[in-house]
Amino acid sequence: MLILSPRRYKHNGRANRLQMGLSNKIARLGIFIFIALSLSGCEWLGFRSWTWNQKLTVTVDTPNGPVSGSSVTEVGVTIPPEWWGVGDFKGASSSYVSGEGVVVEVSEGKYLFALLYGHDTAYRAFALPATKTKTTGNVFQEYDRLERLRATRSLKPEWYPMLLASTNDIDRGDFEEVGPANFSTVFGPGYRLRSIDISITDEDVTHGVLVKYLGWWENYKDANGNKKIPRYRNVSPRGWDSLGELHFWSRKNIPW
Repeated sequence: MLILSPRRYKHNGRANRLQMGLSNKIARLGIFIFIALSLSGCEWLGFRSWTWNQKLTVTVDTPNGPVSGSSVTEVGVTIPPEWWGVGDFKGASSSYVSGEGVVVEVSEGKYLFALLYGHDTAYRAFALPATKTKTTGNVFQEYDRLERLRATRSLKPEWYPMLLASTNDIDRGDFEEVGPANFSTVFGPGYRLRSIDISITDEDVTHGVLVKYLGWWENYKDANGNKKIPRYRNVSPRGWDSLGELHFWSRKNIPW
């Protein structure tokens, strides 16, 4: 028969209460730190984050006059302090884009798509000449300015996002890479890519436009009912490459 010592039982009870009290204090401290980090944006630890909405407008000259299309995406970038991370990822920045690409109906049954692009496009377009060199101080200064900026710039051709043309039945998953040099070859005489402009804007993120043209993608299958992967023709050695939904939509904006 086991007999508990009243003195030992009392001691263990006091220890348990002390342990529970310490655990509660640690939990409250953790909650306090979490709230403080959330409210401060972690800046006091050296983390910096920025976000803005950017609008891409694509304009095409046609025999019947100019046509255009646009979309607004949200982009964000976070730069941690140099002590954050391990190995090659130490101090590495991260970024995201939310929204969808651009479609322009160039003529009946012929479409131009500008695929998703990231925050670097805005940095290249709007960075002041003195801050083009990406030192830490320059990058912080430019991202601070981009968040406040409301302006429009025309992109240089080397900064264009990937452009794809669909000139056959669009639901065949048949695309071709296109640019200023081969635009009239792909779309026909009298068609020319006039400009691609980027704006930092207060407009809302665009949703639900591309699905009107690419809704077939969800059920794109071969004759045996297997899932097919759309392709686009290009000048690579094999002459084509694969396409995924993330070329057109951010992950949370894929419509199916």
